[in-house]
Amino acid sequence: MSDIDKILDSGSLEDIDKILSTLDEGGDESEALAAVESGDTGEEATPAADDPPSQSEKPTAETDGDEPPETPETPEEDDEPPVVLAKDGKNQIPYSVLEQERQQAAALKSQLEELNRKNALLEQQLTRADIKPKELPEKFRFTPEQLEGLESYGEIGEAVAVLAQQNASLLERLQAENIQPTPGAEAQEPSNPLAENPDTMRWAENDAHWSVVETVNSALDADPKWAGQSLEQRIPEIVRRTKAALGEPDLPASGGDVAAAAAKAVTQSQRAAPNSLTDVGGEVPGATKSIIEQLEEGDASDIEAFLAEQTAKGKSVDEVLSSLLV
Repeated sequence: MSDIDKILDSGSLEDIDKILSTLDEGGDESEALAAVESGDTGEEATPAADDPPSQSEKPTAETDGDEPPETPETPEEDDEPPVVLAKDGKNQIPYSVLEQERQQAAALKSQLEELNRKNALLEQQLTRADIKPKELPEKFRFTPEQLEGLESYGEIGEAVAVLAQQNASLLERLQAENIQPTPGAEAQEPSNPLAENPDTMRWAENDAHWSVVETVNSALDADPKWAGQSLEQRIPEIVRRTKAALGEPDLPASGGDVAAAAAKAVTQSQRAAPNSLTDVGGEVPGATKSIIEQLEEGDASDIEAFLAEQTAKGKSVDEVLSSLLV
């Protein structure tokens, strides 16, 4: 057995690789044995598996790295501001508004306490100095002795005394008028235009509808065209905008318009009288009159009552008039 066979039988992968490399390069068996003995294979040494890679061979995050590139964290959405339920349990008040009101109330309370403290100190100083503060001008009254003393100053004193008496008489009269209520004053209450309008009264029964009325009124307050007008003058515009927001049909403005529209529908629905019963076709009409006939024989109040009854069922005026024309 040759030396090469012995090396192959030994199972040394490193020696076998050296022999095969030498033979592939054109060397003979002696050169292969020499390469095994010297450890030189004629090839450049390959880096070991455990050697760290060079700077150029290091994997990058974009290509060879296993870890994905870091993505910036998205900021979490801010939570909704805290709110406090109103007394009715439906409306919500932002907590920031309540906190602001509390701070203002605390500041006003602190100012009041400071003013009361200063007032008490001033009263103590006046008491210690034996000084009696004078009455306020609106509370000052001349005594009879003072009025008699003014007469000693001649004409000027007499004029001042007369003016003082007139002023005192006028003040007494004004105080009496303020104390005694005028007849019928208790029965008269300030009128609210919103409470006198049927549409606003109907919307007041629904919180959602009434909130629309308040929103429209606030919008008119911010509008220079309507800001200077009274609530009574703005009622028609409030009703018009609220109906548009709620999708309600714009009904005729007055009862006369309603009656005229109904009368027009009745007139349009009239048909020419047939020449005979055979021209009518179908069954012979009975004694019961149709709605059209009843409205024709009635007056404007009957037509208004009929329309009011139909609209109360949820129908619009247009729907009622269309049904009459069928």
